[in-house]
Amino acid sequence: YPGMNHTGVKLLLPTDFATAYAGVSFELGSDLVDMDNPLGVLGVETNGDLRFYVEHVNSISNSNEGITHGGIKFIF
Repeated sequence: YPGMNHTGVKLLLPTDFATAYAGVSFELGSDLVDMDNPLGVLGVETNGDLRFYVEHVNSISNSNEGITHGGIKFIF
C-alpha cells in the first residue's frame, strides 16, 4: 500500500502452490495511512518467481480501520 510502513511478525502456512500467513504488526506512521496499533495481517501469496498476492491489514482495536490490497511480485 503506498505510504504504509509497518513491521511485525507473521506465521507462515506454506503449501506446494501458495503460502498463507497471519500476523501482528505495528504501523510506523505515514502521511497516507493512520491506523491504531497493533495491526492484524492476513494474506496469501503464490509460490515461484512470479507471485500474486492479496493481503488485508486491519487495526485490532478499531475494526473500521483496514485496507485490502494485492499485486504481483517478481523474485529474482
